[in-house]
Amino acid sequence: MPNDMPIGKNHAAVLHDHVLSLEQKAEAIDDARADFNERIAMAKADGFDTNIVKAILKRRKQGEGATQRYDDLLQEYEDALAEQKRLPFARGGRDAE
Repeated sequence: MPNDMPIGKNHAAVLHDHVLSLEQKAEAIDDARADFNERIAMAKADGFDTNIVKAILKRRKQGEGATQRYDDLLQEYEDALAEQKRLPFARGGRDAE
């Protein structure tokens, strides 16, 4: 439907249904976000580094194959830098293992 045409009664009812549904979904998203933030705060209160917890969530969402490819490529890049001996890792970083 072109933007310059008036909305008929049937389309107005459909639009109304879409708007109501989207409002409900937006409210559900807000509730889920609040629950997520509350759980992150609980993890922090238990002494966990929330950046690491979020990284774990991201990696789990990506799946094992994507995570393994990322880890392999990261290791390859780090090895290449280590061979150049120009950009050492910060003290206490991965070199300290």
